[in-house]
Amino acid sequence: MSLISEIWGLFKVLDAPMQYIMIFTSCWFFVLLFFALKVKWNKENVFTVLAFIPVINYIIFYLFNYTKGDIVLGLDRHGTYGIIAVLYCVLCMFYAKRKKKKWPMVLNAVTAFCITIWSLVYVIFFGSHFSNFSRMGYRDSIASLIDELEQNYVLRDHKEIDFDDLRYRYIPLAEEAEKNKDREAFAVVVANLCYEFHDRHVDFVISDQPLWEAVEKDMSGNDYGFSMIGRDDGKTVAVLVDSNGEAYGKGLRSGMVITGWNGQDIDEAISEVRCVSSGGVISNFPIAETEDLFRPVYLSTMGGDVLNVRFIDSNGTEQEITVKSIGDGDLRRSQAVKPLTGCSHLIKANYDLQFAYTEMLDDHCGYLYIPREFYNVLRDRPAAMRDEYPMVKDLLISRIEELKAKGMDSLVIDIRGNIGGFPVICEEIISLFTNEEIVMYKGVYDGKEMRKNKEYKIKPDGRYSDLPVVVLTNSGCGSGGDILAYYLSRCPNVTLMGVTTSVHSAQAMGAECLLTDSFITVYYPMFSTLDSDGSVLIDPGKDRKGSIELDEKIPLDKETIGYLYNDGENPWIDYEADYARKYLNKKKDLEV
Repeated sequence: MSLISEIWGLFKVLDAPMQYIMIFTSCWFFVLLFFALKVKWNKENVFTVLAFIPVINYIIFYLFNYTKGDIVLGLDRHGTYGIIAVLYCVLCMFYAKRKKKKWPMVLNAVTAFCITIWSLVYVIFFGSHFSNFSRMGYRDSIASLIDELEQNYVLRDHKEIDFDDLRYRYIPLAEEAEKNKDREAFAVVVANLCYEFHDRHVDFVISDQPLWEAVEKDMSGNDYGFSMIGRDDGKTVAVLVDSNGEAYGKGLRSGMVITGWNGQDIDEAISEVRCVSSGGVISNFPIAETEDLFRPVYLSTMGGDVLNVRFIDSNGTEQEITVKSIGDGDLRRSQAVKPLTGCSHLIKANYDLQFAYTEMLDDHCGYLYIPREFYNVLRDRPAAMRDEYPMVKDLLISRIEELKAKGMDSLVIDIRGNIGGFPVICEEIISLFTNEEIVMYKGVYDGKEMRKNKEYKIKPDGRYSDLPVVVLTNSGCGSGGDILAYYLSRCPNVTLMGVTTSVHSAQAMGAECLLTDSFITVYYPMFSTLDSDGSVLIDPGKDRKGSIELDEKIPLDKETIGYLYNDGENPWIDYEADYARKYLNKKKDLEV
């Protein structure tokens, strides 16, 4: 019964048109069967009429649901049902013409069975709530998008979103873009609207590659030959200074403190920055503290063709220089964001994000990398529906036992840059390090309130509950990675560590909205992760304050910045993993 309930719950997430065409096509065989058994008069004419009904139905369905600007996109979702409608028609005409009716009806039954199985596969593996606003203009599609988010966005009340204010500010901007026939301006409107939710899962994709490149160039600003980052002491320093650039030639070096930006005090200029991007660079930061960290990175690309910047040189003297833009700022901004959001340096050079990759950091400290909560494309979803994944658990145990056989007595679990996935994989990982049963829920917004939808139960295994562990996280670790960071940090033997905390965006996706002419799709979550009492577990509310706190913060000081941005004595060292290794060794020495 639980499996049926799970499938039914996934089916209910689908949009009404998809639900309709699935039910109609799967059930049409029973209509044919009824008439075959009950109708005695002029059967040939009756079945000739019945033959064309599913075809006519699909044509009408298509006219109401085609995706303007990208016909293939719509056909990818429901084209199979059009093919089956034609097949029904052919088989039904065959039935009407034959004296022996058995084989046409058998073939119709097989067809109905196959499309029903396909519908189940679609619901389980590919289903999402799809809203088609592609045939609307810019103004109407933005207005419909806001209406859609107000109705279905799972954290609408938790974040206290003011949808009337969004309408007031963004519908006129979309209307202006429509008046000017400016697709780029419309894309910028969508980007800024998504930013307002401060939710990593509220995102958008521009399918038109030339348009995406133009929007990216416009929104990424300019490259002045350097970037900036904020230190823990409140100072803003230069990083990634191009040794061949104009700023370097005029005395700016990585690590120097920036004091002014285009005539403004640097702190004042930073405070006005909105971290909005067109993709490729992480934005929509849920917690304010993390966005504050990245504001200098975004500011470093904001200015005109000519920039005036002040800094403290190596002699302690404030200098003021003027530099020209050398191109768009996306690449350097991405380079500045990546050290604080990306995956392990150990992995990205050699191992292609291998799930549960392990190695020894020294003679006693092991290393386990979890880049995502996906393992096997065919097995992940069924395991999630059963809420157990022994294959993954056995894999993790075997990898950790291999490390122990090599002399490991402490472990670094690296979830930096973790892109999320299935909660069942989180459960299996957490179970190995906890002695307490943990219960959490999937939550849905039913139009009035958040309610529990599915229970997830972490059954304690605890075989590694005495092993000293550091969990490394960062601002690129979200969704399932957030769940790992949250629950692992509550294990007595675990220290959560990082330069920054994780994303704080632990919902599940489930909805997509196709906007005008199909060149922009907006995605948003319809499910949230709830604590045992039904409260939102990780995602911050309106205050944008985090619930996942680091036990040990790696200081973002001169030394750390030097290593992260390849200015240290050994630019290829994984500084954070090495910091965690030294921490565990020092802790072990103190205990001895």
